[in-house]
Amino acid sequence: MTTLKAYCRKFSPNIFVQTKCQNCFRTREVHSADALEKSKTIEWINKLDSNERIDKNRRNAALSDVKKLKASIVELQGISEQASQLTHELVCCRQELIQLRKTIKNKEDDHNKTKTYDTNIEKIKIISINENLNNHCLNNGLNGLNDKQKLIVNNNNCHDVSGKQIPSNNQIVKQNKDLETIRKLNCELKEAQSNYDFLEIAYERLTKKIIEMERTHESDLNLMKDRINDLTQKLLTSEQLLRLAKQKISKYESRHERRRSSLKGKVAVCADI
Repeated sequence: MTTLKAYCRKFSPNIFVQTKCQNCFRTREVHSADALEKSKTIEWINKLDSNERIDKNRRNAALSDVKKLKASIVELQGISEQASQLTHELVCCRQELIQLRKTIKNKEDDHNKTKTYDTNIEKIKIISINENLNNHCLNNGLNGLNDKQKLIVNNNNCHDVSGKQIPSNNQIVKQNKDLETIRKLNCELKEAQSNYDFLEIAYERLTKKIIEMERTHESDLNLMKDRINDLTQKLLTSEQLLRLAKQKISKYESRHERRRSSLKGKVAVCADI
């Protein structure tokens, strides 16, 4: 081997230098290619990190939107409970109104019945008085003109009284009591009617508010669904890109190891030469 090396140096001194230069150029090219691949992989990893950060921010925004939607759903439930309470109160007010109207009708009917009954009793009394007077006049027809004139005057007065209805004290008290009860019932009916109107207005307002909130929440839910679908698609794409980056890194490492082993072999051969 020593004689062969001496012969090569004697007759071709530039061959050994050329092989060394070629090996140096090859190592430089390999290192430059490795540096380029490293820079590309680093850029790729940075892009993936930025995409992951963006996805995290979007997820946080989606979670905040979901919390807002849950709070609005709780508000809707409270409003629906208020609406149910108002409907129950409206039903109770309607029943009270119906009962008050029935009681007022019954009182008015009783009042009219008592009036007719009292008038009939008065008429019967007056008719009986007139009959007694007529009988008295017929029995005492020949007792003189003065008595006849008195009877005629009394009879005319009784006829005037029969035309006019003279109520008793008890009847007047009953009528006053009935009128007072009717007035009280009318006042209660007016109050119940005003409460009923107020409850109807509040119920209509609540129904409108519920409809508007349901519409807004439906639109928000649709937007959230679209956002979640978009985020899932982006997450899948980022996972695919991460897998590709890992595959490229593994390939790059295997290539780098192969080149190192090949360069070590070449350097050993050159050293032997």
